[in-house]
Amino acid sequence: MGLMIEDVLECLVEKGGSDIHIQAGASIFFRISGKLTPQPQFGEILSAEEVQILIFQMLNNMQRKQLEMEWELDCAYGVKGLARFRVNVYRERGTWAACMRALASK
Repeated sequence: MGLMIEDVLECLVEKGGSDIHIQAGASIFFRISGKLTPQPQFGEILSAEEVQILIFQMLNNMQRKQLEMEWELDCAYGVKGLARFRVNVYRERGTWAACMRALASK
């Protein structure tokens, strides 16, 4: 099995990061203490296909259809026992990209 979005999210939380940036042609970046830092353990350069697979792991069928029609989507994604995340998915240079923010627990 390839890269799993929950592994990426868990790593962000473990490192105390706040945001994740995913786009084709680059490594995954975490925002940690206000600074964007590459996370090459998930791949030096992600392909458009890898990015789409990661993003679509978080979406249900209705969200996927909305994304494919509108080319952008704002939603929430939760990992039980870990955290909830605000997710923004969009098209950038003809491929999918996403930014996610870990939400503080109450």
